[in-house]
Formats: sequence, C-alpha cells, structure tokens
Amino acid sequence: MKLTFQFSFLLLFFLFSCEESKVEHPQNNTDINQAKGGRFYGGTFRTNESEYIESLFPHQIIDPVSRRVASYIFEGLMTYNPKTMQLEGNIANYYKVDSNRTHYTFFLKHDIYFHDNECFPQQKGRELVAKDVEYCFRLLQQDNKLNRGNKIFRNVFAEKDSGVVARSKYRVDFYLKKPNNNFLNLLASSFTYIFPREAYELYGNTITIHPVGTGAFQLRNATDFNENLQIVLRKNKHYHHLDEFGNQLPYLDGIKITFLKEKQQEVKLFKNDNLDYIQQLPKKEFDKILTDSLGIGEYNDFKIQHKPELSTHYLGFNLQGKVFTDTLRRAISYAINTQQLISEIIPYDSTQQRTITPYGLYSNKADSVLNVPYFNLDSAQKYLALAGYPQGKGFPKIAISLYTNGGKNAVVAKNIRKQLKEHLNIVIEINPMALNEYLETVLTGRSAFYLGEFHYQGTEASDFLQSFYGKHKNFPNITNFQDYEFNVFFENALISKKLQDKTKYLLKAEQRILDKTGIITLWHEHGFKILQPKVRNFYNNALALPDFSEVYFQPPHTLKEVY
Repeated sequence: MKLTFQFSFLLLFFLFSCEESKVEHPQNNTDINQAKGGRFYGGTFRTNESEYIESLFPHQIIDPVSRRVASYIFEGLMTYNPKTMQLEGNIANYYKVDSNRTHYTFFLKHDIYFHDNECFPQQKGRELVAKDVEYCFRLLQQDNKLNRGNKIFRNVFAEKDSGVVARSKYRVDFYLKKPNNNFLNLLASSFTYIFPREAYELYGNTITIHPVGTGAFQLRNATDFNENLQIVLRKNKHYHHLDEFGNQLPYLDGIKITFLKEKQQEVKLFKNDNLDYIQQLPKKEFDKILTDSLGIGEYNDFKIQHKPELSTHYLGFNLQGKVFTDTLRRAISYAINTQQLISEIIPYDSTQQRTITPYGLYSNKADSVLNVPYFNLDSAQKYLALAGYPQGKGFPKIAISLYTNGGKNAVVAKNIRKQLKEHLNIVIEINPMALNEYLETVLTGRSAFYLGEFHYQGTEASDFLQSFYGKHKNFPNITNFQDYEFNVFFENALISKKLQDKTKYLLKAEQRILDKTGIITLWHEHGFKILQPKVRNFYNNALALPDFSEVYFQPPHTLKEVY
C-alpha cells in the first residue's frame, strides 16, 4: 500500500531564491517572502492555550494541550491528513502486512533529520533511521515514571524482541500477539512519536522540557518552558516535506504560544490583532457571532470554522470507591439534564447524545440501537432512595474534581451542583485544580467524582472504548471499570475481519459501559475556530490537532485579490 504525505506545523525565517519578492507585513512586523503558487513565507503565528503544558515527552503525553504542541514538534510512522482525516504515512514511505495481520513491515522515508540539538555532536541533527523506531517502541513497553503509554502497548506486541526489530537502515518490522484493527491508529498517536536515543540519555527526567523531533517546528529554547512565560517554536530548516508547488515547508517563521486562562482576555487580544486564532469562544461571544451573521457585527471580518470534534465531556466515577454504588451512580445519571446544561452553558451545536463515542464513529448510524439513560426525575429520586439517601438525607460530603480549562469547566460544575441540589436535594463541593494536579489525582484513583474528557487521537470507536478495558489499571482505564463481558466484546472487535462484526462487538461493549458504570456523557465537543483574515491553509479537523506546516499569511495588499 503506497502512502501519501502531509503533516505538521509552522515557523521561523527562511531565505529563498532570487525569484522571491519581499513585501512588508505590518501586522507581524516582519518581511514576507513570496513563494511559488501564490504562497508566502514568513511571520509568526500567535495562539493561546487556556491550560499549561504538562509534558512534551511523547510517552507521557495524555492531555490535549501537550498533545497539540507536541504535534508541531514530533512525527510518527502514521498521521491523519488534516483535510480528509484519512490515515496516511508520515515518516513511513509505505508498509505491508501479512495475511495473518500480525506482521507489519514499514519502510521509512530517507533524509529525515532530527532537529539540531546539543544532544548531538556539534549540535547537528542526524538522520532518523529504523533503529530509532525500534528504540522508541521498546522503551514504550517498559514500565517507568515517564511512561504512560506502556499500558496500552504492553499486550499488543509479541514477546520476542519486544515485537519490534530494525531489519535494515530504513526497514522496521512489528510482530503482534494477535490481529489488532486499531494498530495503525495507535501508530498515529503521540505515544508513538519518534525521538533520538541521544536526547533521552542526555536529558533523562528533564526530557519533558527538551523535545527533539523531526517535525516542522522545534522549541526555540528550553528556558521558555516555564508557566510564567510564553513558548516559542521556530522553523525547522531541514523539514522533509515540500508542498504541491515544490516549496520547502513550513512557510511560517514560528509559532508563539501564550497561556492565558481568562477567555475574555484572550478575546480582547484577538480583536486587537495580537492573536491569530482562538480555539473556542465563551458563550456570550458566540451569541455575538449569531448576530454577526447578518453582516453588521464585530466578528463579520474574521474567518470562522465550525466542525464536530472527536471529544466527549463526561462526569466520571472511580468505580472501585466505596461511596458511588451502582444505585447512587444511576441516581445522579438520571438527575442531570444535559439539554439544559448545553443550552445555558455550551455555545455550540452540541447535542444531548449520551453515548460514550461521538456521533458518526459507527457506520450507518449504528449507535442508534444503544439504550442510553436520559434525564428522568422520577428514576433519579427512586435510585437515590435505593442508595440509602431518600430526599438527599444523610448524603456524604463529596467534591467534584476538575481542571480550570479557561473557566468553562467551573461553569459546568456549578450548573451540575445546582441541578443536583434542585433535583435530588444533595450538595456537592467543587474542587478546581491545575491540570498537572488534576491528572495526578484522577489517574491515581484519588478522585471519586470528576469532570473528565475523552479526547483521543484516533478516529475509531475503539479509541474511546479502550479507556474502559479492564486489563488496564488507572490510565487509560481511569474509572477502573472491571467487566468480563466488556473485555470479551472489545477484544473480539479488535480481531474481527469484517466491519459489520467489528461494529457489532463495539456496540455490545459500549452498551455494557452504559449499563454498568453510570458514566454521564454531558456533550460532544464542536470545534468553533476564529481566525484573522490573513490566515491561509488552516484546516479545522475532528481531532483538534491543527497542521501548521502549510499555513501561511496572505499579505494585506493582496487580500482582496484572494477573496
């Protein structure tokens, strides 16, 4: 199978040939160099994240902010085309698989170089080869404090040689214990980004702030990696991708990422042209956009992109705890009116769908057969009494854990607290945390009740359902769900040859989650991106992983010609 290429993200300054002309770009205070095909080099893309990065070491990354930034720096064997969301080769030129679906052979693209870094002699980045892939995957299967992905991959590979062998300079073979329909998707996850042995050996535990990859951008300076500062990425001059016109990518000089938690401050910066992009708007700003559709509002001149994302926001429980019995979980599940929550808080076209997997992951709308619990006040009060708390009497002191997320999670938690008081006469406390503290608390099972989000990098239902696989403990199975029938259904889905069989088993697996956990799906995210009019080639996608490698700025004097 021949694989195409397209990947990554933007930055820095690149001097090109004599064919190029320089035009002033006052918005970014830098020169723009014209390239072939009406594209332009130059400029720094300015964006903001509401939470700070936890880690930029691939084996440790599980939060969406770290994942986004890491995707600008690293590459793996596979990736998703940002336009079509089809799985494609990245550093892999092509691959083949045997008839048993347990032996994969990947042939790497030549002349891919790691970023220049002090971990190399003369600080000159060397070529990525098959031994690097072997090293990263063998390390991924080991158990250490920097590795969260090992629990996902531990039972995937055959035991001999850790299931991965570099056969030649550009060939690497993978041997699986059994067929796995999700294997190629796993190879596009941040856990499988490739980094050099030299970086891991030099930086040790501090590799979390010393990322060395092959992507379109690289960290300007590790001293930037401080939550009180912005992070600046600069252009990888040796990036291996060209565009359709033969231009060297990326076009941009760099990416500047700030970490402002207050959304209104972010909006103000954007409106004053100090940011090029906003990922999500607060509700009152979204309401203005509806007015702007008449062509008279303050957002009328900006570019707006809207697309459903593969993200599920939910209320989760630690199923091994003593407080949240099956009946109490059911009571809370029936007591939450998600339609009310969405209409009052979430400003997008989010739906009341209560499935774990986002809409559309099953073929032919097969998820319509799932039996999903919805708001039912009579059922909520009945189960609360069965749990031993009639009309809320004697209910224990319980807090819901959450991370701040620009303030949206706190607003959601307050709405849930209000509903539980009104519908069940129970009172819960709200425990906001920084992202790193939240992850540590939830992943170690110390939080019995939390506001969570499934936001994996795959496009399959199995990417979401693996979070309940009982042979995983804590991460990724942070609810500690243990159910034999679910495990059987999930495993059968991974080995099924036919799509209809795979879908059948996944639906059965999801129904077990809905029946047994009491997990409460609140909404499925819809990405609403706002961009400055000068931004070109930005593709909003379902994984919320923007590809900046082909993004460029259109100089002001040519804007009217383009539209």
